[in-house]
Amino acid sequence: ISSEDHLTVNGIASPEGGGFGIGLSVINGGFLSAPTIQVNATGNGAPGTGGNFGMEIGGAGSRITGNSELRGVGGPGGGPGISLGNNGLVQGATIYLIPDSLSLDATGSVTASSVVSIRPASPAAHIELGGNDSEGVLGLSDAKLDRITAPELKIEDYNQPVQLVAPITRSTLGNVSLQAPQGWIASAPGADISLASGGLLRVIEGALRMPITGADADSGFPQLPVNGAVTLEPVPGSAGVSTLDLGGTTHAGTAGQIFRVIDNHGTDAVVGTFAGLPQGSTLPWPGNA
Repeated sequence: ISSEDHLTVNGIASPEGGGFGIGLSVINGGFLSAPTIQVNATGNGAPGTGGNFGMEIGGAGSRITGNSELRGVGGPGGGPGISLGNNGLVQGATIYLIPDSLSLDATGSVTASSVVSIRPASPAAHIELGGNDSEGVLGLSDAKLDRITAPELKIEDYNQPVQLVAPITRSTLGNVSLQAPQGWIASAPGADISLASGGLLRVIEGALRMPITGADADSGFPQLPVNGAVTLEPVPGSAGVSTLDLGGTTHAGTAGQIFRVIDNHGTDAVVGTFAGLPQGSTLPWPGNA
């Protein structure tokens, strides 16, 4: 299907006979092509049947081409909201992926000339960077993110905190933006973000949740290690800022004790400050900043 204007596709599976149902299939060389594309697709099927994808894009030549917003929700019988593999391709200048779960294998790819933005389809779900999909979790593993190429990869969750649970490495040049008004946390020891040379981690909005229970990084507080440049910045045109949240702190601490909450392993400086905490600030202890 192609259009010279906007293209909207709504697909809700209605399987018969207790089988599986896919909201939208773009397979076997099929394609959607338009300047702008919006897809809303929901899978459906009998419990345990599997294959109840919201949408699937796969097969040589199968593609969605254009500035796209793709929202996919898997069915109750099992299946990802968006399944992209078997040489399937999503390509455009700006691409929004909004799944409840994402299957992106080693042959599928998402390529944007500007931005790829990812956020959960459900307000009750949260993102785990470095993790895998599970009930209520949109897992964005390193292997999945390796299949996404864009000058900017934007991770957005406006309803739940974003968690970094395993290392993320961006091998191609590009920036990573985190926008999570409900906060973000490095919740696993050794979980870090490594960027290609010249890459930038932009923390646009949200509290870095940092309960301190001991003096050592990882075991005592969830440090965020980064290889690459880091900026803390507000949302353009809004009052949203990055803050430091010490809620849940139990460590007694001593005057002058230092906790490196963002550890830049490279030579680049961390640009910007947390709201209300200019360089050299002191904090009430324990408490929230």
